Amino acid sequence: MPIIECSNVVKSFNLGKIKVEVLKGITLQIEAGQFTAIVGESGSGKSTFLNVLGGLMPYNEGEVIVAGTKIKNLNENQLALFRRKHLGFIFQSYNLLPQLTALENVIMPLIFLGVSKKEREKRALEILEKVGLKDRIHHKPSELSGGQQQRVSIARALVNNPELILADEPTGNLDSKTSIEILDLLKELNKSLKMTFIVVTHSSQVYSYADRIIKMKDGLLES
Repeated sequence: MPIIECSNVVKSFNLGKIKVEVLKGITLQIEAGQFTAIVGESGSGKSTFLNVLGGLMPYNEGEVIVAGTKIKNLNENQLALFRRKHLGFIFQSYNLLPQLTALENVIMPLIFLGVSKKEREKRALEILEKVGLKDRIHHKPSELSGGQQQRVSIARALVNNPELILADEPTGNLDSKTSIEILDLLKELNKSLKMTFIVVTHSSQVYSYADRIIKMKDGLLES
């Protein structure tokens, strides 16, 4: 079953009187459980496409169906609830709250979902152990390495047990050794948890981890 179904998706921006098309008619299906890499140079439209899939950015034309839901039919409140229940996001810049510990950062999404205090702490501890941070749960981001911060970000994305993980350049701020460690972790989680991963990247290092590689150029799919 496809978890992503896109049909002729168009996204444009207005820069003054100039209309700039970023996505120029994307038609695509992605099967549940796949580890998919979307690759392309800067300006190819890959990050915009990821934001559209995640309901973070509206699109102009076409149809986007994620986990059986037509994204265009949802208002802002419905979109926020949909993201909390079905999606997990991993960003290049980690986006951790600096005043909170690793455990508290991971717990945050569960608070918004109304999970009980006991249950959310249990789930956060379990996922932090799974990503190898059992001994760092009370450390704040400033006390963690870049790779450890990204592991916290991954744990936060996984804690609500989403169907789909969207990752935008997850190794972009990491050295090559740490990048390999993070990619190994993502692939292991993809297999063990049966979650769908879509990773946007310009790095060829990701290619060998992907079940499928989708190339973008100038807002179009190349292959």
